[in-house]
Amino acid sequence: MAECCLSPSEQAVLAERIRAGDAAAEEEVVRLFYPRVLATLVCRTRDHESSRDLAQEVILAALRALRAGSVHDPAKLAVFIQGIARNLANNHVRVRSIQRAREDELPADLDDRLAAPVSHAKAEEALREDRVRQALGTLQQADRDIVLLTLEGRKPREIAASLQIPPDVVRQRKVRAIQRIADSVRKLSQSGESAHFLHGANPK
Repeated sequence: MAECCLSPSEQAVLAERIRAGDAAAEEEVVRLFYPRVLATLVCRTRDHESSRDLAQEVILAALRALRAGSVHDPAKLAVFIQGIARNLANNHVRVRSIQRAREDELPADLDDRLAAPVSHAKAEEALREDRVRQALGTLQQADRDIVLLTLEGRKPREIAASLQIPPDVVRQRKVRAIQRIADSVRKLSQSGESAHFLHGANPK
């Protein structure tokens, strides 16, 4: 990483501003360090596409540490960020090397042998998704919203606030709606596999 354009005292001040919740200071970190981090990652990984994602991870990790006040020497902020970049780059290269080694161990004709099963699996998955969509379409709008928000990971209290109904009502309607979807899917498919992913939606 190129030498930071900030003096040690300026780096310490910047770190303190972020710890105090100064959003402008966070933007300054991104402006100053993202290009340097990206350049370092590209040099180490030789992978420009992955380096962009890694650079974001580096900056986010640095900002989290700064907000928490866990940077032991704020005057060496650039060195701290460089260390994060170096560690992520090394890990990326190591994982990529392991993946390539495993790929090299696979039979040369594996892709051809798996083409038909993979295609069949994709077709089955598309069919299951279509059946679930059909089943969702049979629900009232409010029930459909509850199910979809549940699948997004929203809790009953969050859903209740969003739809402006009591949490207990959300839980009751969710249980009934999921059961109706499961019943509808079973009618569309003898296997009933399309409803499997809904069974993980905990009504509690």
